[in-house]
Amino acid sequence: MHVTRRDKSGKIQAAAPAAALILVLALVCLIAPASGAGRPQKVFEGDLYLYDIVEQKVERLTHYEDEMSIVSVDWENELAYFLGPRDKKFSLGFDGGLTALTEGATMQISALPDEPRLKVEILHNDIQVSNLDGSDRRILTGEMGFRDNALPAGEWVYYTFRSFKSTDSVLRQMRRVPVGGGAEEVLADCVAGTCVPSVEPGGGRLLVIAGSKDIDGDERIGAADLALHLLDAETQELSYLEGPAHGNQTAIWLEGGQAFYQRREHDGRTLRLIDLETGEGRDLFFLRGLPRVVYSRQTNTLIFNEDLRLMRIDVEGGKARKVEGLDYAKRIGWRPMLSWFGLNPDGTRLMIAYGREKTLSYKDYQNYRREKAAIRRDAN
Repeated sequence: MHVTRRDKSGKIQAAAPAAALILVLALVCLIAPASGAGRPQKVFEGDLYLYDIVEQKVERLTHYEDEMSIVSVDWENELAYFLGPRDKKFSLGFDGGLTALTEGATMQISALPDEPRLKVEILHNDIQVSNLDGSDRRILTGEMGFRDNALPAGEWVYYTFRSFKSTDSVLRQMRRVPVGGGAEEVLADCVAGTCVPSVEPGGGRLLVIAGSKDIDGDERIGAADLALHLLDAETQELSYLEGPAHGNQTAIWLEGGQAFYQRREHDGRTLRLIDLETGEGRDLFFLRGLPRVVYSRQTNTLIFNEDLRLMRIDVEGGKARKVEGLDYAKRIGWRPMLSWFGLNPDGTRLMIAYGREKTLSYKDYQNYRREKAAIRRDAN
């Protein structure tokens, strides 16, 4: 087959074989690098640690590779749930066993505090309750929407909700639904990132970082409008406590009628305590970053990240100290990352994912993968 072309006068010009064009395209494809080839590549490594808060001892559980972000921990079955490359789901056992999960597998699990044989899960954007082995599963919610931050407390499960129909990408609702089944209840409207509930132990009140239209009639809320509020779950009354507050962290109930939250400052934030009866507050620690903070009721201790270090501070007047035993060592070319940490249900142990990333040339990346594959073969 030939391709025929004519000039303006209609005369036939020299013909070019179509096969020659195909050959040229084939050569281009051979010369051009494949997708990703030749480009710098990132590599990831990390370690999973268990920190005994009471004994103040750290144990390294296992090592993992590739980009893995931890989602939640199933303490009962000693499994950590991860999202890996291309959002693939994995479970990683405390003993190092890695298992690939199906696309619809559960990633957020919370055991019910008053009924430890049951667990609450968010699956396909619904709140579901079942036995720990997954049997007798019941769907508690029905309205179509995004749900996260599920927190079981007493006879209720509290969570964040945003309707699929909502045109406002910022507005969220704090809701609850009975564990035994029933209608969903709307407790408050609030801004994205501020609707994570903190329920009073044994009570019906919640701490909320809020700045909703229920408070000041404004449909759109800025960061400077957020403050710490007390929410009565029965009357749905919001009471102002103190502000301004940072909205990306939940407030936490402490022992002795106190609460903790992150107070917004002009050049950072402070870890701040407030007495819920007197309204008096005091600062514990000044931060310039964006820390995650958890509270161990067993030891009355706050644990948080400061830069790339994990810190702990006793609520009753202690100094902030670094948690020892993690691999803080600096390595040439590697960027350390304190990826995640979370408490077990009784507040005595902390799961920690501490990793590193490095950018390699494409050639070094291929050598790195071959070396890792050889190590895995030798180990098996």
